[in-house]
Amino acid sequence: MIAAGGFAAYLALSLRDWARLDSPSFDLAIFTQIIQGYAHLSAPVVDIKGPGFNAFGDHFSPLLALLAPFYRVFPTPVTLLVAQCVLVAFSAVPLGWAARRRLGKWPAIALTCAYILSWGLQSGIAVQFHEYALAVPLLALALVWFIEEHWIATAITAGLLIGVKEDLVFTAGALGLALVGAGWAGRHRTMDDAAPTPRTMHDAAPTPRTMHDPAPPPRTLHDAAPTPPPKPAAAP
Repeated sequence: MIAAGGFAAYLALSLRDWARLDSPSFDLAIFTQIIQGYAHLSAPVVDIKGPGFNAFGDHFSPLLALLAPFYRVFPTPVTLLVAQCVLVAFSAVPLGWAARRRLGKWPAIALTCAYILSWGLQSGIAVQFHEYALAVPLLALALVWFIEEHWIATAITAGLLIGVKEDLVFTAGALGLALVGAGWAGRHRTMDDAAPTPRTMHDAAPTPRTMHDPAPPPRTLHDAAPTPPPKPAAAP
């Protein structure tokens, strides 16, 4: 419900700015031309930056091609605004789930509301579309999978971040270092659990035998003697 509310609020703000022709930058037009190129199975040419300018000469963002099918069906910049609101709202779902799993219902609700209303997300919506919108759910999933110790899923998600923009390689590298540290800590924890506990001075020593302990009963003639081995059979 919180994610749905965030989606509705951010979409209303985005459509209001679109209706007012309120554009704080060229980003929406630039990414519209990039995705338009992908939608028509051609190079991501951005004529706004110069005739025939290829977007790969500026930034490495191949994951923008994931939005091309939606743009092909709805060829308007509004498609990008809707996609950004969906991506931002979806990122609250795994974070809210992880918070509820570990903290309980009401703390999870408070944290999810604080996240969906955070200044960073509001600023991203305010500048209209940007490729970083694709990184928001990927980061959320990577953090949740890391907390849940799903190392392979964390590594895959961290690798996908590089496809959003080339400078996210540093974020992916930080997640990689965290995975290495978690693996090292887990290996040493396993070794410590498997090692026997050393004996200390405080461990109870075996009780020595004293004069007051009853002695074992002596052996008598009535005790059964051991059975002798059978004699070998005589040869015929």
